Order: sequence, then structure tokens, then C-alpha cells
Amino acid sequence: MVVDVPVEQAEAPPEPVDSLLAARLREGTGWTTNTAHLTPLDDDEKRSILKEWRETLSKENMEQRPCAVCSRLYSTPELNCIDAGSIDLSLLRNEHIPPSVLPTDYCLQAYNGALLCGDALEERDVKGKMAICRRCESDLRRAELPKFALANFLYYGRAQLPEDISKAFAESTCFERALVSRARCNSLCARIPISDIPEAGEERSSSVFYKVKKAIKGNVIVSPLDAVRMRDTLPPPLEAIRDTFCAVFITSKMPDRETIRSLNPVLVRRTRVEVMLHFLLGNNPHYRTVDGFKGFSADNLNSLFTDSEFGSPVQFVYLPANPALSGANAGFTSCNIATADGREVEGILMENVGYTISDETPANYREMKYDAVQRVLGGKPFLVSTRGNRMIPDFDNPFLLAWLFPHLDPWGIGGFHHPLRQRRLSLEEQLGHLLQVSDKTFQSDPEFAFVFYNIMRKKNVSTSMSFSVPATSYNTIVRDIMALDKAEVIALGQKYKRMPTYKCVSDSEKKISRVLASVGPVARRVPGSVGYKLSRRNEIRALINFRGAPTLFVTITPSDLHNPIVSVLAGRELIGTNIRDMPYDETFQRALTAARNPAACAKFFDIMIKSYLSIILRFGKDKPGVYG
Repeated sequence: MVVDVPVEQAEAPPEPVDSLLAARLREGTGWTTNTAHLTPLDDDEKRSILKEWRETLSKENMEQRPCAVCSRLYSTPELNCIDAGSIDLSLLRNEHIPPSVLPTDYCLQAYNGALLCGDALEERDVKGKMAICRRCESDLRRAELPKFALANFLYYGRAQLPEDISKAFAESTCFERALVSRARCNSLCARIPISDIPEAGEERSSSVFYKVKKAIKGNVIVSPLDAVRMRDTLPPPLEAIRDTFCAVFITSKMPDRETIRSLNPVLVRRTRVEVMLHFLLGNNPHYRTVDGFKGFSADNLNSLFTDSEFGSPVQFVYLPANPALSGANAGFTSCNIATADGREVEGILMENVGYTISDETPANYREMKYDAVQRVLGGKPFLVSTRGNRMIPDFDNPFLLAWLFPHLDPWGIGGFHHPLRQRRLSLEEQLGHLLQVSDKTFQSDPEFAFVFYNIMRKKNVSTSMSFSVPATSYNTIVRDIMALDKAEVIALGQKYKRMPTYKCVSDSEKKISRVLASVGPVARRVPGSVGYKLSRRNEIRALINFRGAPTLFVTITPSDLHNPIVSVLAGRELIGTNIRDMPYDETFQRALTAARNPAACAKFFDIMIKSYLSIILRFGKDKPGVYG
């Protein structure tokens, strides 16, 4: 007899169960296990992406032309060609600008007195068609003055300068311009490496600096001062600028006087300084003699110059060239080569380097906390404390542009925060606009962008800074602060200002330091601050928690020294219709183009990154990109 005994079946292992958080995320965001979106593209789709990339980065789309109303450079597809008679040109007048400064490169009467960019007009002698950006056209169609119109005190009239004045401003060095400025807010240092070793086959000459006439590569280093320093005479006395100008030569020996005279970036010429000074004092309203400003000082001018032409306000020092110094400044590409490979090259490559000072360092935070505590202990209302003891205001000051950079605003017309503007412009808006206009004087200046960016950052800090304490410790910290001795707080604050690395010695100093350490500064809206970085990191963490960890990491490094698009954006003429037909530039010439057109380099980087996201990845589009 056979009996079937049922065999107990082993239970199947339970299916893995996702966590509650993952299930909710999939339910809320529509996650799926479908991998169809990862299917590789076929050849037709790849060709369509390549075609779109070529068309987007073609010569026609990359060439920049100015808008007739605002003078800002745009690509051709971003401009509309309209009839000048179809809009009210009277909106573009500015009766406050002196008649002698008005433009003469087109018939002003034919265009009803409108302030326009002549390069954007099809006909200059009679009213015709004009290229206008969409933003300006939209405002004019509504019978409004465009925000960035030249007529909104964004016209600077440099083309109307007398020929000798225009030449003096154009050829002046940053050191010469610093001597004719009513105010200074930075120090200047020119770093110039020069080789004193002759090349193969090159004969020794009386001068040891063989490559000076061929090419020089260096840096103009801009270091902001604590406060904007106002001057009561021009040029300023030697003792007032002795620590402001410096030229550092990296070579085996100090260059002789003749060599220094051949280096334009660090020269100061008496005749040029006099020409610029007399023009500014007679034509710029912000340079008129008033209380606190005595105007021209012949004694100061004579004291600055030891001979008839070249002055000595610049301090010259040198660093002995050695392998350690070269290694510290070396890069991983060949763009750091300082010579032009034996070729005669017109121009000197001086890259701009800016060091901005802001209130985001621990030392400055500490000083601000001490100021705040002193006010609390003194029974005064709490005020936000900023760095430095400004001798003149650098926030919302309409005179500051003409005072700091007279060569950019020689007539004193277009300062920041101009009180007569029909449409207000913030510092950020005007600064960004001036760096993109057809007149490249603003973007090519080695100091302008760094100085006003630093002012912008300081203002952001002063308006967004606050101090925070843990809620659980609030009452305790308040009691501790009120128990501090005001005189001891002030004394300790002065010690930290004199010596930032000072260590507390007495028990009272340690107590003050411990109490202030419990108060944390917060500046979440200031780019680059600790709070801002923390906010961005929290945003990334939230995206990862919500969307999941990224599976693809891409590193893109667009090279502005090797891509011909930079030369196109810089306004260089092309032969033919293809960017690839552009004559090949050697390394030094490409570096010159990039150094003289920093806005073109920034535009190039922005275009390449956005094009990669839009075309290669097709982010935000229905069609899949190269990676799905």
C-alpha cells in the first residue's frame, strides 16, 4: 500500500519591500522601472543633434551686433530690424546732456534728436531701418523709455572727446589713471615675468632683457582698500600713494631704467597726467573745485617726477626667478607660456586679477559682532555694522564712477544711481549692462568690474547680515551679554583689530570671547558666504532625497584660448561663412584676444554650457538626448 505523504513546501522568500520613504517618493514623482529612456540613439537622431549643434554655434548666430537703443551686443537672431518711423523717437531724447557731447556719427536731426548707437543704423544721414533688441522694442511699443536706453543716462560721449584727450585716455596706464582720480578704493600691483636668457642663435645685447620687445605676459592685480579714499588735490601727494602702486618683476636681477621705460603697463608720464587732469578739472562737473577739494596742485605734480617726463610714484621691486617660484605659478596647460616663441607680437598681455574684500571672513565677522555688542551695552539701537570707516559713501553714490574711473565717464554723465534717471537701475543691472555694450572700454578695464563687484558684495552683506543664536540658549546668552563690561569689550575688540591672531589671556577676555562665540552671523543671500554655500548644499541634498542620487557626472571645461568662437564674440572679422575658416591664431595672440575681451570669454562659457544642456542632453525637451 502506497501512501502519498504531502511534502511541506518551503515558503518562498518574501519579495523585498521598499522603504516607506522610497514608496512615497515613487508615488509622488511617478518613478518607474521602465528603462526605455536609456535606449541608445540611432544614427539619424545623432545626426540631428550634430546638425542642431552646428546651426546653433554657426557664424550667423555667434556674430554680435549692437542694439540701436541700448547699444548692448546681441546675436543676430535676437535683434529685429524695424523702420525708425514706426516708433516714437522723441522718447529717446535727453535734454540734460550738453549739446557739445551729443553724438555726431549720424544725423541727430533726422532721428528727432534720439540718442542712438550709430553702428546699428542702416542709414546714418536719413531716417531708415534700425536694429533693436526685443526688450527695447517692447518698451517703445508701449510708449515707454527702455530701461537700458542710452537716453536713460547710459550715454558717455567718449567719441566726442578732443583727439588729444581721447588718445591720452586710451593710451594711459592704470597707474596714470590712478593719479587723476578724485578717489581710490584699491591698490595696484603689476606682476611681470621677464626672461633674461637669450634664445638659441640670439646675440647678447647691452640689455639683459631679451624678450621685452617680443612679448610680455603679466598680471594687473587689483586689491581693494578698506575704505574709499577721497583726495583733496590732484595729483595726490607722494606719501598718499606710496603704498598703492607697485610693480613686481620676476627675473634674475632688477631691470635697469631703460628697460622700465619700455614697459608701458607701469609707466607714468608727466605730460599725459597733465593733459588728463586739465580736461577733467575743466569739463567734468564732479571735478569742480568745492569745499574739501582744491583742484590741481603743481607742487604735487613736480614732486612725483624726478626728471622731465617719467615719474616715480610706482614702487619697483623684483623677485629672483627660481624653480620653486615657477612651479608655484605653473598650470597644467601651455597657456602659461610667457613668450611668443620668438615672434614679434604687437601688444602686451596683462591678465586682470581681482582680489575682493568682503565681510565674510571670520576676522570681519568677529569685528562686526564686537561692534554690535558695544552698541547693545551702550543702550543704543542695533545697527548692521560693515567693514571699514568709509571716508565717502560707496553705496548708492552717483559720483563714484566719475571719481574712481574718470576715463570711463569723462563728462560725468552716467554714474550709478543717477538721480535724474526716468527708470531706476540697480548697481547690479547697470554693471552687467556696461560689460556687454558695443563700447568695450568698460569690459577691457582691468579694475572696473572688480571694484564695483566688491562694492556690490559689501552692500549685499550689509543689508542681509544678521546674528543668530540657538532658541534654547537665547535667554542665557542675553544675560551673559548684558553682564559684560563695556570697556573690556571695546579693549578686546581693539586688540583683535591690531592683531587678528591675538589669544585671550585674562579670565574676563576668555569670558567675552566665549559669549561672542555663541553668536553666529548669518548671510544666506550673499553668494560665496558660508550661509549661502550651506543653503545650496541643503538644496542639493533635498533634490537627491526627492529625485534620487544622480547616475551620470559630466565635467565640461570650455577653453576660451583654443575655441575660435571667442574671437567671433570679440568682434573679429571672419573670412568666409564658416568659423572653421578663421585664420588660426597662435597661442599668444589668442591669449591677447581673451585678455582684452573678458566679456566675450564669459559669454562663450555661458553659451557652451547652455548649448550642451539644451542640445546634447536635451534637458527639458520631449526628445531624448545623447545619454537618454
